[in-house]
Amino acid sequence: MSPASSTSSCQAPSTGAATPRCSAVSALARAGQALEEPRYLAAARKTADFLLAELQGGGRLLRTWRAGQAKLPAYLEDYAALADALLDVHAATGEERWRGETERLVRV
Repeated sequence: MSPASSTSSCQAPSTGAATPRCSAVSALARAGQALEEPRYLAAARKTADFLLAELQGGGRLLRTWRAGQAKLPAYLEDYAALADALLDVHAATGEERWRGETERLVRV
């Protein structure tokens, strides 16, 4: 799934159910670790990088992204889903960057 194909950062706006973005990061990180597959870990990193780079505004997480533009303030559940996904990347790769990004995210 392309990051641009969904309008929600990590949660569906009407249901609160997790959408593929944060779930994909977690699944890719866990599968990459379990299967020792570097392509899955690379995809998890790339998607996490996209979420961190494109879904920020004014030091806050934004909820939607469409046509190259992020908007609407994220809900607490969006922060939690992204933090969980980033921690999965950290656990799978051992890279401290993801733990640091999680800590920064939850301090907002």
